[in-house]
Amino acid sequence: MKKVLILALCIAFSNCNKFDSSNVVEKPSNKTETQNSNSGSNNSNSQNNNSGNSNTNNQNNNSGNNSSNNQNNNSGNSNTNNQNNNSGNNSSNNQNNNSGNSNTNNQNNNSGNNSSNNQNNNSGNSNTNNQNNNSGSNSSNNQNNNSGNSNTNNQNNNSGNNSSNNQNNNSGNSNTNNQNNNSGSNSSNNQNNNSGNSNTNNQNNNSGNNSSNNQNNNSGNSNTNNQNNNSGINNSPLGRYLVQNGYDKNNNGILDENEIKSIQSLDLSGKNLSGNILDGIEYLIDLEELNVSNNNFTELTIKGEQLININLSNNKLVKLDISGVGVFINGAGGRFNATGNRNLTCIKANANQINSAKGIYKNNWKKDANCNFDTNC
Repeated sequence: MKKVLILALCIAFSNCNKFDSSNVVEKPSNKTETQNSNSGSNNSNSQNNNSGNSNTNNQNNNSGNNSSNNQNNNSGNSNTNNQNNNSGNNSSNNQNNNSGNSNTNNQNNNSGNNSSNNQNNNSGNSNTNNQNNNSGSNSSNNQNNNSGNSNTNNQNNNSGNNSSNNQNNNSGNSNTNNQNNNSGSNSSNNQNNNSGNSNTNNQNNNSGNNSSNNQNNNSGNSNTNNQNNNSGINNSPLGRYLVQNGYDKNNNGILDENEIKSIQSLDLSGKNLSGNILDGIEYLIDLEELNVSNNNFTELTIKGEQLININLSNNKLVKLDISGVGVFINGAGGRFNATGNRNLTCIKANANQINSAKGIYKNNWKKDANCNFDTNC
């Protein structure tokens, strides 16, 4: 309307040659509930760009076999609830970029067989509840970057068979409750980096069979309750013991997936073992038989979904928990033996195990006469 009015005036005063429409300044607009949705075999180089005072509920959605190089860019004073969603076999090089005074609840979600090089970048005075979520067979080189005065509850979540080289980077005056979570068979080289005056309750969590070279780095005047949590067979006492005692068949220093699956029977009897050496046994997902008899264990917690034959006899047990064992002696082939532990008076078991020990296969459950099974020991 403004351009039409100016054009009419210039005609009226015969001064149109001096009119230049490029000099007209338009007031920045609000970009609200704008969507860029693509579906099909290939969705690439799709962009949803919004600039102005307020960018809210803007989405860039791509689904299909290939979703790559898709961007959701928002700049202005307030960027809220903006999403960049990509699903399909390949979701790569997708970015959700937000800059301004306030960046809140912005997400970069990628799912499929390959989710790699995906970034959720937020810069400004306040970056809150921003997430970079990647799931699939491969989730690698994914970053959640937040910079500004306050970075709070920002997460970089990756799940799948391989979660590697994923980073959650926060810099500014206050970095609080920021997490870098990776789960799957391999979680390696993942970092949670926080720098600034205050770094509090920041976590780097990695779980799976292989969790290695993961770092939780915090620098600044105050670093409080920051954790680097890694779980898996290769970060457990049992995993390290097995690597050192011939179960690392390819001599690469860890138990890889094939080596883990190949362990269906584990005989560690008479090895003079004690302490927490069996911690991590739950990661031997195909283990059916365990023999740790004739050792020096005083306390044991046995876990395993497939275990049906367990021999703990002739140790020095005073505390034993088998309630976390799954299948466990529900048929004639199963065996449990905890005899020869004279100071063991109670074995913690679940209800199904106790029923089995009292049923038709009760003779398969061996313990000393002064010992009982109970759900609460």
